[in-house]
Amino acid sequence: RTEGELIAATSTPQPLKKTTDVANIPITQPPKDWKTSQITQNGTALEFSYPPNWFVSKQGDAAFLDNPSYSEPCDNIAEDSMCGAEDPPEITLRISQNSDKQLLGEFVVAYNNGWYSYYKESTQILVNNHRAILVSDLHGTIQVSPILAAFIETTKAVVIVTAHSVNSVDDYYKVLGSLQLSE
Repeated sequence: RTEGELIAATSTPQPLKKTTDVANIPITQPPKDWKTSQITQNGTALEFSYPPNWFVSKQGDAAFLDNPSYSEPCDNIAEDSMCGAEDPPEITLRISQNSDKQLLGEFVVAYNNGWYSYYKESTQILVNNHRAILVSDLHGTIQVSPILAAFIETTKAVVIVTAHSVNSVDDYYKVLGSLQLSE
């Protein structure tokens, strides 16, 4: 499956599954040599760190982190947050407005036509003192993309951080640990 498939068009989004123990989520601080960058949207600012040899591309409310060791750099960013179906960025960060003030769980279930409601695991976590839901298909029968997605609540928006490759899981948790949100 890929994020663009129409699975949700033929079935109703499901409630999130809660199966992972929070203590097993390895969110850590990144190394001191990592670079920092920022994206903003409607007064919500997101600062993040990334490995020094990775490329960062930005488009509007999103940033795309690409490891040149695994793929070609993302020069032409597509609307759906993928550099291309064959070569997605390792990590994507996006600020999505929550103008309807949906509860975080409702937002996750509704986002992208319910795509993330089908993931094998869902865990409520804190990311730098912000409530978040981490969905994972790392242990799913069929590997999907993105394999991890964190939905982080702010007062005006939801920050969505996705990992598209098992090769980037360790760095993904360090990016999560680096996030600084301000409104």
